[in-house]
Amino acid sequence: MMKRLALLSVVSLMLASTVFAPVALAQEPGAIDVQSVTLGPGGSVTATGTIECVEGYSYNVTVVIRQRTSGNVYNRVEPQTFGTCATTGSLAFTVTGFSDRPFHRGPATVESFNFFCDPSGTSCQNVRGALETVRIQ
Repeated sequence: MMKRLALLSVVSLMLASTVFAPVALAQEPGAIDVQSVTLGPGGSVTATGTIECVEGYSYNVTVVIRQRTSGNVYNRVEPQTFGTCATTGSLAFTVTGFSDRPFHRGPATVESFNFFCDPSGTSCQNVRGALETVRIQ
């Protein structure tokens, strides 16, 4: 009975952190939240997500997508998007990348980076997103 209760407690904490983690992450200026990774035409891969913007700040987001293929070879792409935040708040983005080999449905890893600068360009910070295991749909 105690083992079952302990297991339920661990599962409950994991679910709670899954539900609330994106909200906490999205509140920090420059934070990146990759929300989905999908298979595109010709074996390309597309990632969608949000950036927590501050009006006038510039962003340069890189999403690194890596997937193991046959023979323990990795497919890797690093599609980017950049621009200037028009308003303060969440800004949706989509990036697409092609590799030498086509991606396929299944497990992959995703990591994101944002070079986030104030309007004068004198104060910039590197914001790193979470390293996540995802399933390409």
